[in-house]
Amino acid sequence: MNKITEDDLKGLLWRDISIQKLENGETVLILVCETAEQSDKLMSVIKANSFALKIFIKKPSNNYLLSLEFYKSEYGIMYDTERTDIIYPPLKWLKDNQVANITTGIWHGTNSEGHHSYQFRRDVHPLGRVMLN
Repeated sequence: MNKITEDDLKGLLWRDISIQKLENGETVLILVCETAEQSDKLMSVIKANSFALKIFIKKPSNNYLLSLEFYKSEYGIMYDTERTDIIYPPLKWLKDNQVANITTGIWHGTNSEGHHSYQFRRDVHPLGRVMLN
């Protein structure tokens, strides 16, 4: 595990999140990327480096802002979900430490009901420490 640099994190932004219950009953936070290459690279960084997930709830909107903060670096990745836990209730699972794993994925478009269709990596990683700020 080397110290993460700004260059290591370039292009590793995700564009959305999904929180899902898996077939085995565990819950996973999926960081949804633009491309499979970005998804693979982000997952490599997650697996190779210790991190904390910090949750910020912005006032007055109550939108959730997520930040992956790597322990051996002054750099991290921040994402504004633009959602509250009323609009997207699974965010409460994250806030209440009920999400055990993290992985990455990509969107495939929209299905016939208007919901996003996505594919996510099955090699999930323990989420570890989640902090509410």
